[in-house]
Amino acid sequence: MSDAATPNGPATVAVIATESTQRASDGCVLFAYQWSSREADAGSAAVVVLMHGYAEHCGRYREFAEFLVRAGHPVAGIDARGHGRSPGQRGHINNFDRHIDDLHGFALAIRQRYEKRPLVVLGHSHGGLTALRMVQARPPVADRLVLTSPLVALQESQKTVPLWVASILSAVIGRLPIPNGLRTSDLSHDPAILEAQERDPLNHKLCSPRWYAVMTAAMDEAMANLSLVRLPVLVIEAESDPIVLPAGVTRMYEGLASADKELVIVQNSFHEVLNEVGREQTYRKIGAWLAAHASAAA
Repeated sequence: MSDAATPNGPATVAVIATESTQRASDGCVLFAYQWSSREADAGSAAVVVLMHGYAEHCGRYREFAEFLVRAGHPVAGIDARGHGRSPGQRGHINNFDRHIDDLHGFALAIRQRYEKRPLVVLGHSHGGLTALRMVQARPPVADRLVLTSPLVALQESQKTVPLWVASILSAVIGRLPIPNGLRTSDLSHDPAILEAQERDPLNHKLCSPRWYAVMTAAMDEAMANLSLVRLPVLVIEAESDPIVLPAGVTRMYEGLASADKELVIVQNSFHEVLNEVGREQTYRKIGAWLAAHASAAA
């Protein structure tokens, strides 16, 4: 996003993008991103930890990250193992807890770097499921949570095989690379976004039976433990999402125990609300919510 097109924040802020690595608890070295500025680093606004969706990577969220930085929020993210520039078989994981631990460890590292500032974890889709399970199942690290199109319920068209079949395949040939069935056209109405998605070599079109089985179990666990989520939460739901069932996102939102929660439904939006036509409005909504929750209390 050019400075002239910035929907909020000073156009003169120079956003600095850096790349690094994060060593996970099992020794895996994950690829990490950070976007910031001198103004954002010197400020007191919340720091945002970003977790991307399935089959993509955090680099696709540069435009959104730059918007947040111009609003005073440093942003950091990691490529999940098996995604982007992190190691691992594309689209495969043996245990979903590995994703949860990776995000938790990274969030702790960012918390230590910005120890006096609120920390917000923002997860999209598969990353939203990871963030939700982290809040439910790991020691507290986030002060607030933002979920965009969180993967808590699949559309029937996305259930390529019955779960019992996937469970059998998971036990026998769990690592088998198979097409994930995701259609680029389901992500956004923006032709430029769709073209960039197709051309990006860091995206992939694979999954494994084991991933499908453990991901489905993680969805069930997330929905069964919504009462454990008590921190402030913003949920962004895509009204016309062809991948995640919007009614499932609404059910998740309604089950959260948070006294401070808000649901925003983006009209006519496909799955990637942060990469949709008119996304600046969604950016502003998230920015306004962060500003309204400026205190560190969770």
